[in-house]
Amino acid sequence: MFRHSQYLILFTLLLLVSRPGFAHPQDEAVDTSPNRNLTGFEALNEKQPLWEVGVGGGVIEVPNYPASGERNTVALALPYAIYRGDIFRIGGQGGARAVFIENQKLELDISFGGAFAADSEDNTVREGMPELDYLFEVGPQLIYKIKDYSFNGGGNARLNAQLQTRAVFSTDFGHIDARGYVFEPTLRYQQRGVFTPDTGFNLAARMTWATEKLHDYFY
Repeated sequence: MFRHSQYLILFTLLLLVSRPGFAHPQDEAVDTSPNRNLTGFEALNEKQPLWEVGVGGGVIEVPNYPASGERNTVALALPYAIYRGDIFRIGGQGGARAVFIENQKLELDISFGGAFAADSEDNTVREGMPELDYLFEVGPQLIYKIKDYSFNGGGNARLNAQLQTRAVFSTDFGHIDARGYVFEPTLRYQQRGVFTPDTGFNLAARMTWATEKLHDYFY
């Protein structure tokens, strides 16, 4: 049984500054991949490197756990690494995944995700309740490229649909427990060259459903 959990619209505007990386020839299919990040640092006609490393940072406000009424503000400045192998890929908007099928219209992969533990003492609603362990997720993901756009005034855009289903597990590093399943369909619009050739626009609408077992773990 799936229950509607939350509806999220995510808006980000990215200013592209620099891109360290190591050049590596890739198949043409990678350049036209439905999951290619149009708001990344690479030029639109540029082959993406196998490795990409750098330092990124920002400030984000997140709930203590899904649908929590109490939120935390987190400021981070961390190194990052992106790996674009033929099968295994890490980083970017696709997260960590193993790609099985990829062409100009769709990508089918196994994706991975996770979440930090939550301390009930820091949340008044959960006071006296059990601590929430670290979570990790694994499951299939389908990314379908709906349409690419080119504008007369310059700039390119892409509309993608993403269907993701994952099994969720919790762990305190002493044992692992199955916590149910989560299903997240996402519609994502990316545009490169919004104000200048080096700026990007990213808009995503996501709906999240979870099984009753996963809801029971949180609530």
